[in-house]
Amino acid sequence: MSESSNAYRIEPLEGAQGYPTWATKIMDILTELDYDEYITGSHCEKPIVPNQTGTAAIAALTEWERKQCKSLTVIRLRVAQGPMAYIQRATTGVEAWNKLQSVYQPKGAINIIRLRRQIFCMACEGENIEEHIRKLTDVKGALEEYGTTISEVEFAITILTSLPDSWDTWVGGIDLASIQTSDDIIACILQQANRPGAKPDSDDTALPAHSGSSSSNHREGACFHCGRPGHRVADCCDKQNGKTYGEHQKQQNYDCYQRNKKSRGRGNRGGSSKAHVAEEKHEEDIIFVATERHGLTKDLWLLDSAEVPTSPMIRLFLSRTLR
Repeated sequence: MSESSNAYRIEPLEGAQGYPTWATKIMDILTELDYDEYITGSHCEKPIVPNQTGTAAIAALTEWERKQCKSLTVIRLRVAQGPMAYIQRATTGVEAWNKLQSVYQPKGAINIIRLRRQIFCMACEGENIEEHIRKLTDVKGALEEYGTTISEVEFAITILTSLPDSWDTWVGGIDLASIQTSDDIIACILQQANRPGAKPDSDDTALPAHSGSSSSNHREGACFHCGRPGHRVADCCDKQNGKTYGEHQKQQNYDCYQRNKKSRGRGNRGGSSKAHVAEEKHEEDIIFVATERHGLTKDLWLLDSAEVPTSPMIRLFLSRTLR
């Protein structure tokens, strides 16, 4: 196998933001060149060569130094001027790798908290949907580097809550209980976004709608993240604080809000006095008559509540002149 690394071209490391992706690509290159064992594997440590040793041990040390030098070259050629300051004086590939990792991926709770805040507060506003999903996936991968995993269902819901408000109708038709992996949601979102002439707020749904009363599309005007009405997903304080809810908790929040709203409504006795008004319709006049006869005859006179006499013979009555 050729050991030339010039055939592998990637974007140089600029800073902390692109480090996770860069580190993955660099490790792929080192693996292809058989240098990975000298960076993260069993050959990281320098071989110890005791006095009066044989030629085999000396050859192993020479091979280790040669591979370390080559792996260092692979790393340095793919680092920009800024990060180069940290590894400029490194003598081995494993030293350069560990130094960059300590600078751009430090261990500690504060970094995990920062990444979790970032992933739960990211919102797609005026950017490409696919690019937005890639950013979320990068942050999820960075969290996994720290040993913190986000479940597939939770990540799928995070993606849905980060979509613009124009997607609310489409999102409201998704049955969250049917989500198995985040890949299903991502595929459906990209398919919807790339449809020719399709609008995000169309009535088409990505997954079958759930007809039960607990489905989110029955919570009219409610925040998709917490279930409480009165604000949008982008303005949800619980989302910004990294707090998540299941469907049952969202429904409880919604029901509690509605109960409080009704309680406040009962205390308000003001308002219009015309609370209940029957709708007036102009229809034909109908007269209900209680009589011993079967049917009405022409000589029968009726008197209504307005004291206006009526009869089939009323025309004769009106046509005559009273003297």
